[in-house]
Amino acid sequence: MNWKLLAIIVLALALRAMFWLEVAGPSAPLRGDEIDYDAIARSVASGNGFSLSAGEPTASRPPLYPILLAGVYRIAGARTEAGKILQILLGGAIVLLTYLLARRLFGEIAALVTAVLVACNPSLIFISSYLLAENLYIVLLLSFLVLFAAVSVLFFGAGARGSRFARSIVVLAGVFCALAPWAARNEARFGKPILFTTHGGITFYQGNNRVAYDVPTYRGTVAPLDALPGLDDIKGKGEVAGDAEAWRLGMAFVRENPGLVARMAAWRFMRFWRLAGDAPFSGVKSGWWWDKGTRFGSLASSIDVVFLFSVVVIPLFVIGLAMTVRRARALVYLYGVILVHTASAVVFFGSLRARMGVEPIIAIFAGYCAARLLTRREWDGHFED
Repeated sequence: MNWKLLAIIVLALALRAMFWLEVAGPSAPLRGDEIDYDAIARSVASGNGFSLSAGEPTASRPPLYPILLAGVYRIAGARTEAGKILQILLGGAIVLLTYLLARRLFGEIAALVTAVLVACNPSLIFISSYLLAENLYIVLLLSFLVLFAAVSVLFFGAGARGSRFARSIVVLAGVFCALAPWAARNEARFGKPILFTTHGGITFYQGNNRVAYDVPTYRGTVAPLDALPGLDDIKGKGEVAGDAEAWRLGMAFVRENPGLVARMAAWRFMRFWRLAGDAPFSGVKSGWWWDKGTRFGSLASSIDVVFLFSVVVIPLFVIGLAMTVRRARALVYLYGVILVHTASAVVFFGSLRARMGVEPIIAIFAGYCAARLLTRREWDGHFED
């Protein structure tokens, strides 16, 4: 590892540790989804299985992050501080993996610029202070992109139709291998091979209901749970049946209101790709994520660092996309990440948290653009289609 990259990773770790200690707070109470991840991890670590309470099995959250967190709890004790340190280390791994991918695509200079952008990305710094699955997801996503690029070139050549078909088969096989154990476990526990979670229905319904359309502050995001029509009926059906009922209610709204849904999709798209960092009822200015009463908490709430960062990086990202259009086939996997995350936001809800998986890809294209502007060098990577 060269000293420049090492310095960037140290910077990334320092920024994430500083945010955790001085803004989020090392003893802050758990918030939102953190509560579920922590509860499941504690249950797994104590030998009570993948459950939220009293040994009752659950599929409300994806399995890998709670299992990893449970391993940390077994080693360091069931302390949330240990989980936060894990988050910071995963944040450093994101910088390294993005650098490796950018170097393979665009060369050393662009990779170093990209690493700096990821290290200083306010959204990625923020997410590293909470017990949430995004950091692990991004690490796995980038690992796939780095390793799959190398393996596909090594085994399947560089561009024939057959090789592209073979790569698609490899991807599908990998997805199957990842989902099969979880689906089998859920079949055994619930009598249904749940591929993802039992939380998708309520998330879909939160974003697709009349309240989410009528209340201006909820537009493009979700309605709070306690504002949802029929919530008591959903809860009364239990986890699996309640998930199905939430999907039914959300789909009924979509079918009955095609015009409203199209408008809501546009709102979600705009929220997903917005530059500002605040959100209607749980953003940085609300005090929901940290204590605004502290000196650094007040400072973090009064300055929209996400906006300051985005007004520089997003234009570079767009220009970088235009600069690399001739290499579109070689970059199809990066485009796929952007398109899949955007499509998911349009269906469910738009938020900067939902965009976390795209942030390293944004940095790669922005880093390439910045490197080109600084050095006037052409593409010098060797990623092949």
